[in-house]
Amino acid sequence: MAEETAIWWPSRFKEEIPEEIPVLKYGPNNNFHLFKEALSKASLKLYGPLGKLNKTGEVYTPDIPEAEDYDLDDDPYGVNKATYLEDIKKHRKELLKIKQETPKLYGLILQYLSEESAYQSIRQGSYESIITYKECFNSALKSYKDSGNPQNQWNYQNH
Repeated sequence: MAEETAIWWPSRFKEEIPEEIPVLKYGPNNNFHLFKEALSKASLKLYGPLGKLNKTGEVYTPDIPEAEDYDLDDDPYGVNKATYLEDIKKHRKELLKIKQETPKLYGLILQYLSEESAYQSIRQGSYESIITYKECFNSALKSYKDSGNPQNQWNYQNH
């Protein structure tokens, strides 16, 4: 059987991401290593530090500026305070960007899952309540639909 590759890619990304991300296959003969490597490169290129999720398994959170690092007590002209406030603003903007980009990153990941892999990623865990599972499923479904992926024709219209 020929190697499956993702055939859909948003037009704005075609020139930014020259590598192809293979569709993740589920099972003993999976291609997880190749998938993870290609996805890591693409997500770092598209989402910067947020793209580290694929390597670290954790969503990137920037360090908050600490007031004690700015020597605010010895600041007769207010330069340190102004710098501190500017850094706080940058931090808040970065948090907002992360909040906006995280669903897009999850959408990118879901876009390259085979139907079997996607099922395994959203099935209910043995200790997971039905409410938690439903929230997780709805989030994954929204990301999938937002990605506009025609590769896998799931029929979840009524959920």
